[in-house]
Amino acid sequence: MKKSALRTLLAAAMILVPFSAFGLEAMNDQAMNDVTGQAGVSIAVDNVQLYQSIGKLSYTDTDTNAALAIYDLVQMTKLNAIVDDTDRGGQLANAYGAILSNGFYTPVADLNGAATHHAQALTIDVVDALPMLSAGVSNNMGMALNVAGVLIGLPTVEIVQSISPFDIVVEAAGSANDGASFGRLAIENQVTAILSGTLEIAPH
Repeated sequence: MKKSALRTLLAAAMILVPFSAFGLEAMNDQAMNDVTGQAGVSIAVDNVQLYQSIGKLSYTDTDTNAALAIYDLVQMTKLNAIVDDTDRGGQLANAYGAILSNGFYTPVADLNGAATHHAQALTIDVVDALPMLSAGVSNNMGMALNVAGVLIGLPTVEIVQSISPFDIVVEAAGSANDGASFGRLAIENQVTAILSGTLEIAPH
């Protein structure tokens, strides 16, 4: 490339660079330490639908080789945020305050002082002192130490599971009842709820 063409390209590049960029200076470590900002996010988890299919599940008597088998087992799992009184297959949101106020779980008081359900999003925060890991390390070392890391707050969600009706089939080669149905089962709206909890992540 000719020198004149090279000079032209360099001049064009200089024009494209904002003039304010020439005033930038590298930040030293102290300046970086003085910078503060929001170090966390909240994530809503709702209406998550999981599908699971098992082709065959069986129990075999090893003495006779006779078996009870389940074919085409289909399970649907839904994760719903517990935010209102809409029943979507699980409990009502306000039911958790009444059911679990017996010492297993302490609901948050509402504006009138009554126990109520507390909706919580999935939260991710960077903290200087993780409560449990700091306490554990302090105990092990015999002195007060803080462990910095990522604190994850679990969301309040209902995990609702339903299994479509399925037959339990007898498998006994050569017998009269080989392939016959032993019975039919179904599971509907089995509910598990996450109401509180945290996860702590730190380097080691």
